[in-house]
Order: sequence, then C-alpha cells, then structure tokens
Amino acid sequence: MLTPPEPAALAIGQDPVPIERLRPEVVDWRPAGEEFAQNSATGLGFHIDLATDLSPAEKEKILQTLQAWAKAWETQDVGSYLAHYSTGFQPEGGQTKEAWQRGREVRLAKPSWIKIELTDLQLSSPEEGQVQVWLKQIYRSDTYGDQTIKSIDLTREAGDWKIKLERTYQEG
Repeated sequence: MLTPPEPAALAIGQDPVPIERLRPEVVDWRPAGEEFAQNSATGLGFHIDLATDLSPAEKEKILQTLQAWAKAWETQDVGSYLAHYSTGFQPEGGQTKEAWQRGREVRLAKPSWIKIELTDLQLSSPEEGQVQVWLKQIYRSDTYGDQTIKSIDLTREAGDWKIKLERTYQEG
C-alpha cells in the first residue's frame, strides 16, 4: 500500500508563478497524458500498476476517465468536468459538495486558458469496484501555475468510473 505524503497547504498565500512564464507559446507543456502515447489508446499509461485484479480493458477505461477529466478541465467545460465526480464525492476540507461545485465553476471560468499535464500514474485496486490512482499533476493557466501530487479514488457508478475522493499533496 502506498504511503501518502503530507497534505498540501491550499494555494492561498502561495506565491503565484509569474504570468510571463505561463503563456502557452512559451511554456513547454504537453496535453494531459501525451508522454505515454505509445502505451495506451488514451495517451496515458500507468507508471506503476499494482491492480493485478483488473483486466487491461478495465484499466483502459480508467485511463480514458482520467484523460476525459483532464480534457474537460483544459477546455473549461464545467458540466463535463463536474460529471466526472461521483454522486457521493466528498470535497477536502469539510466543504459541502455544493459549495465545492460553485467554487470549481468560478475557477474553471476565470482563466483565459488552462493546461493540465498528468504524469507518473500509479494504480492500485484496494477492493472490487474501487481503484486509487496516484499521479503528478502540473496545472498552468494565464493566472496561476502549480505542480502537485494527487491521490484520486475512483468508484464504479452506473458502469462508469467516477471520482469519489481527491486529495492534493505537496510534491517533494
């Protein structure tokens, strides 16, 4: 079982990355998962795969879910982005799901562009119908940029993988 790093402080109070370093024509960014293009039809692949109980087709569905989630975020498609979350999703920090959704709507709409890169994916399957993915996420926009480690718990809901829990940790 993977041991989580210490929880990250929220971005509040952190020094933002200078905007001139974030312009898309200057930043060396890749669309989410491009670095694994040869490993999967989705462009993502698992750097570490501990989910020996899942079929290759099921793992591909998980990768497709993560790719679509990142793409919805990049294209600022709020409806599609929120649709990737489970009905039982519980936000970090004790926030209600409704308050979290309102905050996400604002945060997705504010920047004029967003770029997401997902790397170093690690998969485990603690129980049937549940998976946990650890990954490095690099977020860039015209207003902010950061690099974090995320733990994303996915659950089966009506045949689809949905995000049940999402935790962010400091990299390091």
